[in-house]
Amino acid sequence: MKKIILSLLMVCFLATTLHAQVIYNSSGKKGEAQYKQNAQKEGFDPHKLIFGGGFGFGFGSGSLTLSISPVAGYRFTDRFSAGLRLGYQYNWIKDGQYVINGMSGMVEAKNFNYHIIGPGVWTRFIVWNNIFLHAAYEYNIFTYKSYNTTYTMPGTSSYRAWDHANSLLLGIGLRQPVSDNASFVLMVGYDVLQNISSNMRTDVYGQKYSISPYAGTLDVRIGFNIGF
Repeated sequence: MKKIILSLLMVCFLATTLHAQVIYNSSGKKGEAQYKQNAQKEGFDPHKLIFGGGFGFGFGSGSLTLSISPVAGYRFTDRFSAGLRLGYQYNWIKDGQYVINGMSGMVEAKNFNYHIIGPGVWTRFIVWNNIFLHAAYEYNIFTYKSYNTTYTMPGTSSYRAWDHANSLLLGIGLRQPVSDNASFVLMVGYDVLQNISSNMRTDVYGQKYSISPYAGTLDVRIGFNIGF
């Protein structure tokens, strides 16, 4: 009788042990237990670091934005992540700036090309499966060719100008896991600060316009992340 009871206890122990080997990893898939990667740790856990980046584009009526943005961050919980980013953008706006020709008195339209370096911070929160909400603040520093009116030939002059704009992109994203610890991400965002007073300027016609690199557009970003 003792042997029978001991055998049953051993079977129960083995069944419990085998069940414990099946866990859910960071991609939401079943897999073999990886204790170093999945065990709850107190304090800093290097397995929760996030690295990656991506490229983006935005478009509107007569405008184009191209960008690249490496990111680094940390997964504080299974759903919440945050980190730092450093972006570079190239923007083109057809007839994006105007200058009065001092010789002819006519208003001339110039294409607006500018380069942006944008350090910032970001957060993401997974709301369901692989769908997440995201927010990103950027302090955009940009340089561009600007024009002045002159009263000697040819009637205008150009110079290198610098400016800055604050942006807060809010939106939604989708991640597609390709392994236990890596995924492609697609994000769409809208700059809710594009029309604040510090981002507004006045053209030669007295019309207000925003200098936000996302003014009048949706920002679409595609990237690859390790750790998210």
